[in-house]
Amino acid sequence: MKCVVVMAVILAATVSLVAAVTDPVPYKTVGRYQCAGYCKGSKKFRYVPGTTYVYDYTANTLTSVRGIITEKSQLHLSATASFHVVSECDFVLQLENVQLADSDLTNAGIQSSVERAAQFSAALQENSLHFSFQDGAVNELCPGDDPVWVLNVKRGILTAFQNTMHDLSSAREKHHETDITGTCETRYDVVLKEDELYRPVLLIGKMKNFLACSHRMDHFLSLQSTPYMSSSAAQSLPLMKSQQHGSQVIRDGILQKATNNEIHTFQPFSKHDGGAVTMVNQVLAYRTSHSGEASQTVGAAPKRRTTLLYEHVGASYKVDQEDTVVELLEQLVRKTENGVESDVPALFSHLVVALSSLNYNELENVFNHATDKQMRTFLLDAMPHIRTADGIKILIHLFKTGEITSVQMDSWLTSLAFEKKPMLNMMSSVLPLLDRGPSAKALLSISALVHSYCQTNSNCIEMDQIREIMRKIEGILGSNCQSTDPAKQQLITLALKAIGNAGVFTGSSNILRKCIQEENPIEVRLAAISAYRRLPCTEITQSHFLDLYTNKHEDTELRIAAYLAVMQCPSSHIIHHIKDTLYSEDVNQVASFVWTHLTNLQETSSHWKQSIRALVSSDFLQNKFKTDVRKFSRNYEGSFFSESLNAGAAVESNVIFTPQSYLPRSATLNLTVDLFGQSVNILEVGARAEGFESIVENMFGPEGYLPDNAMNKMLKKLKDKRESDSVENSISKLADQFNAKGKMEKEPSASMYTRVFGNELHYTQLQGLKEMSDSVSDATSSDIIKRIMQQKDIDFTKSLVLVDGLYTIPTCTGFPINLALNGSATVGFKVHGYANMKHLFTLNSIDIEGSVTPSAAIEFTGTMAVDATVTKAGIRLVSTLHTNTYISGKVKIQGGDLVDLRLNVPHKKVELLNVASQLFVLHRDQLVESRGIEDTVENYTMCSTDFMSSLTGMKSCMQLTYVNSSLHPTAPYFPLTGPFRIHIDITKNDTFNVYELIFRHQKKISTRKSGTYMMFHFDTPGSKVDRKLRAQYSLDWTNWAAKASIVTPFIKMTASGKVENSDTVNSLNAVIDLNNQELITTRVGFKRTRNGHSGRYEPFFALSYRNQLIADITGKVNYNEGFKYSADLVIKGLSKEPITVSGNFNMNEDKYDLLGDIKSNPLTSTFHGSLHLAKNYLSTKATVQYKTGGTKPHTLEFFAKIQDNSKGTLINDGIYITAQMSQFPHYNIDASWEVQHTDQYFESICKLAVGNVIWQTQQLYRYKSAEGNTDLALLCTLICPTLGIDYGVDVQHQVTNATISSHFRTIITPQYKLLAHFNYTHKLEDEMHQCEVDTELSSPWYKTGIHGTVTESTPSRHEIQMSSWWGSQTYVHRMNVSGFYLDGRNKVKMEHQLDITLTGELNGKLVTGLISSTDFKSQWIQLDVYNKTYLANVTYIKDIFHFIEGAVQLADSKYGGSLVLLSTSLEKGFAVDLKLRKRLTLATKVTCDDKKHGLQFELFWDKDANPHKKISLMAEAVGNKKEVLLEIPGRYLKGEVVTV
Repeated sequence: MKCVVVMAVILAATVSLVAAVTDPVPYKTVGRYQCAGYCKGSKKFRYVPGTTYVYDYTANTLTSVRGIITEKSQLHLSATASFHVVSECDFVLQLENVQLADSDLTNAGIQSSVERAAQFSAALQENSLHFSFQDGAVNELCPGDDPVWVLNVKRGILTAFQNTMHDLSSAREKHHETDITGTCETRYDVVLKEDELYRPVLLIGKMKNFLACSHRMDHFLSLQSTPYMSSSAAQSLPLMKSQQHGSQVIRDGILQKATNNEIHTFQPFSKHDGGAVTMVNQVLAYRTSHSGEASQTVGAAPKRRTTLLYEHVGASYKVDQEDTVVELLEQLVRKTENGVESDVPALFSHLVVALSSLNYNELENVFNHATDKQMRTFLLDAMPHIRTADGIKILIHLFKTGEITSVQMDSWLTSLAFEKKPMLNMMSSVLPLLDRGPSAKALLSISALVHSYCQTNSNCIEMDQIREIMRKIEGILGSNCQSTDPAKQQLITLALKAIGNAGVFTGSSNILRKCIQEENPIEVRLAAISAYRRLPCTEITQSHFLDLYTNKHEDTELRIAAYLAVMQCPSSHIIHHIKDTLYSEDVNQVASFVWTHLTNLQETSSHWKQSIRALVSSDFLQNKFKTDVRKFSRNYEGSFFSESLNAGAAVESNVIFTPQSYLPRSATLNLTVDLFGQSVNILEVGARAEGFESIVENMFGPEGYLPDNAMNKMLKKLKDKRESDSVENSISKLADQFNAKGKMEKEPSASMYTRVFGNELHYTQLQGLKEMSDSVSDATSSDIIKRIMQQKDIDFTKSLVLVDGLYTIPTCTGFPINLALNGSATVGFKVHGYANMKHLFTLNSIDIEGSVTPSAAIEFTGTMAVDATVTKAGIRLVSTLHTNTYISGKVKIQGGDLVDLRLNVPHKKVELLNVASQLFVLHRDQLVESRGIEDTVENYTMCSTDFMSSLTGMKSCMQLTYVNSSLHPTAPYFPLTGPFRIHIDITKNDTFNVYELIFRHQKKISTRKSGTYMMFHFDTPGSKVDRKLRAQYSLDWTNWAAKASIVTPFIKMTASGKVENSDTVNSLNAVIDLNNQELITTRVGFKRTRNGHSGRYEPFFALSYRNQLIADITGKVNYNEGFKYSADLVIKGLSKEPITVSGNFNMNEDKYDLLGDIKSNPLTSTFHGSLHLAKNYLSTKATVQYKTGGTKPHTLEFFAKIQDNSKGTLINDGIYITAQMSQFPHYNIDASWEVQHTDQYFESICKLAVGNVIWQTQQLYRYKSAEGNTDLALLCTLICPTLGIDYGVDVQHQVTNATISSHFRTIITPQYKLLAHFNYTHKLEDEMHQCEVDTELSSPWYKTGIHGTVTESTPSRHEIQMSSWWGSQTYVHRMNVSGFYLDGRNKVKMEHQLDITLTGELNGKLVTGLISSTDFKSQWIQLDVYNKTYLANVTYIKDIFHFIEGAVQLADSKYGGSLVLLSTSLEKGFAVDLKLRKRLTLATKVTCDDKKHGLQFELFWDKDANPHKKISLMAEAVGNKKEVLLEIPGRYLKGEVVTV
């Protein structure tokens, strides 16, 4: 114990000493300001104060698309960097001889200075940079008046100069390091080497994991987010795959050389090594050192302190482009005169950039110059994208003069809220919008703008502009938010929501408190609570909200809102107070909501709620509240978060009921996404409604407009349940209000809000049904339709910026890589003409004539460039889409009777679609197009066929051009593969100017004449090719006549017909003409006479083709109903001589007869058929006699019979068919099928004879089972002797009490038969059992069989005799088995033995046995065959030890082994002895008692041949003495420990 105390004292003293040496101390040199706030000394480096160390600095960047283009955009920076050591921890950096150049795109050796290189050099050389140097780590900078971009370049140099290792003697260090590329996980690897003069130097490798960097990238999208901390390795969006490898050479404590190499690959569209890539190289090489003061020093305190982290900043160089704006406007007007041309979006984007550089006077001059309407349209479209103070002033001026509508102004104000980094002067510009009753959009958007500014400027509350904005907003509230004017109340609500947006409040906090406490409308009080959502949490505010929540006499909505407000930043004290209130809560609506909210917090995965979850997760929340989702307030939450991906999402919703209604009072929905350290509140929507109960019942109640029983029952059930569920939820007072025939006591009201990225951008409050209906009608009005109906021309052009995003990634040089995505579009829509649709819904008639010219152009540009401020180097991908079409014509519709459509085609060519993608290289502020790999450019042209072009008069073509990158494995994916273009157009190839389409339909109904007329007409007048199509038909219902015609450029066809319908004649006459010539004439019908139950029909049919008779059929049909029918027909035209057909059909009870004959020149035939029906059979017989030409007569006879011969339970059916042909006797047929069956018997015999070939098949099934005996028979055969076919399967199976007999036979052919049988017999003689088995299998190829008996000679002995044979039909193998089986078991032991002898093919003997008792078990098997012995035995003996021994003999090889197990209360162990090719033994024992603990282990791996091959271990502990003995071949180790 004393030893432990002494060691603790020594350790504490050592720690104290180390802390005293290493802790940083305040550091300041008397009489001169120092940048370092402290100095922890220098152990790694030996820079001498008063000395200047001079380095040569170079930085190179290269941007290209690897694998597809040869052009490379490069920048080269060189300078002399001097580091003056003011003191041990204070350094000054001064740059001289700064040069910035670029290279030729294809030859990097050709370099030239960039255009503004002089300004670049002057800015970098103007000021020195004072920084804190803590033994290699640059932890603080004290800049002067340098612009941010200059400071970033110097940060890049200091990044190379920095080394943050704790000890240079370490072989490897890994920790987080902060430099210009971010706070990154950095690994240092140190190697000691010698330089060329054999001096020792340290070569230090340096590598960063960029994916795990924080504070690295920045984006200039409208996406607003809140950062959060995460331990995940994924801290940035993996758009870029970035790598950095560097090295440092240190000699004698002085940095000799530092290099950094970075590769940044744009991940999308890249493949392997191919893709958009930027490579960066940085070198800082020591040149010399000298004593003396630095050329520039910093004597006064710096204006600010900062770190090495890259400082993101917007563009610093803006070129005055006032002269180009007017020219751009003129080009835009010119290029949209006849539709939008493809380059209009690019010009519009250029216009936006140019306008952004103009001040107020210049913008005013531009507007004064732009008097053209179209020119002014482009200006007004561009101005909302100008995010400058002067641009805002111009927009406000245009709004006040009425040139910008309130709708356009609201749209611009909404976009203003998405400005991520507003400037302070913008605040002054928007102030006028808050004067004299500001609009809702102005209040919400400007307050969101204030919040964005305060996000990046923590001292914004001190700015006069911010205070003035908030003063105007807060002034609307008055002293307590009270007003009786509804419009004023709505303005107060908007002002409160604007305060919540801004997160800033300059007035007294009592004002907001009074707004909540006073008797204000509930909407105002709720808005006053939401005003605190972004304000800092204070103890007074939290206490106020807590009191409001615990006041059970307050409104339910208000209490829940106060609870949510206090839960924004809770403490453990607040959580306990809330839980205490919860368990004593009487108002179930509040309790239900709070309980669901707390339980959701206990289970949430949302990253920004984890601190609150920790406060509430430890307690169990008992659910004693009613939480029916249909009736009670609830909080819903679903979330997930992945630490590995550093990404997640959360969806939350609140549904709040009040005791005054069975409908929800309010609901909200919130969606938040967490991604790579940034939490984005994407969307939140909410709505509140009051007084809609009467409307619901008026609509769906029993006396409502849309009565619905199910809905009515549901409403009644909800009301009844709420009345019985809770005292405070009583609805009995609402019964008089919810009367479908009565009048509502309170008008319904509703409010809605929308928040995007946490900013409330839209709020609407509607009071009464009239206000709601007006808002709906305003939303559905259509100005374009009204203008068309008023016969006014429309010339609409709209240009807009679709996307303008910038993603900035710092490099080690201080030059950032900018990933920019810009998209703009211009849409043109010209309408000329009129539309008369007054009778559309009454008469279904419209009349429209005019032209429509829709056109559009879209351009997206993606840029990856290194930004050196005065110039850029990189690549740009430009993708465009363009369409310019034209539609002109006339449409006239009069109900369903007239459609007159005329489509004009005045233009020779119409461009339907043009999509193109081009790759450019940025070089000296110019875009140089790259053609990619030109040898793989493929061009395709596909046009419509000549037939289709001739048919329509139009030829449509598609042209496709692309780079086939599949031929180059290293090429990236599309669209980085090079030029791409797809072009679709339609060209007119005829002289017509219009398509005509006319449809007419007329129907006339009168007492004198009724009919219908329909016509369809299509034509292209004036065309070279005749395309006229005309189809018409007319129906004359009075005269039963019809006529139809079709006219095409190829044929002309007409058809006419007339129907005669009288009591004696029914007929149709029809004529079809083709090209004015008769094609088909037909007449069809019949005459009829009738006399009682008899009568006559005289049919007729005539058909002529091109005036030639095809067929003429006449005749008569006589009938006597139910007895006799006869017919005589004469057919002319089918042959030279007429054909006569006659026949008679007679019916007589159970017999039917049919007689008929045909007489003609080629064929004479008679037919006689009869059908006879009897009780047990049906038969039919037919005879046909025929003669053709001069041949002799022939006869065809057919007979069929179905007969039932069943008796008792035996069913017997038969079918018999015969067919005899005198002309073809070899096809005579004789067939029969007889079937008889009972419950356990089935037999079928089928016979078919065709000529001399006879087929016969039989199927038999028999099954009997009685008193344990079974008899089963199956038979199936197929025989055809003529063809040599004899197939059969015969199965018999019989079972009795003493025998089993099975027989199986299969006949494949008469020569190939399969036979199998099995017999088993069991006998009992003199109480001794005998079993006999006989089995045989025979086939044409192989046969085998077994015959055996087992006879019981004594009760414990059985004699075995068995013989077997196998082989082919020519040679048979035989083997005999004889022996005995002995069962010698008794109550003490179990013993079995089998002894058999083998003779014949195999001669040998097999003996096996088993002996088992309580402490002894033995098993063995031995086979002696061919004078060889195969043996295996296992023996187990149990006493104080467990002994197992085994042996195996395989012919001449013998193996054995044993296992001994020891298990007592004091000793445990085992021993293994294996006798294989070598003897292997293993023994171990553990001893454990009160006085002695020991371990023994011994292993021999060749004990018989070499007993020295062993490992032994003995460990023993007796009292305070511990002894260890280890012996291995050739080594001996002994250890002894005595505890004192």
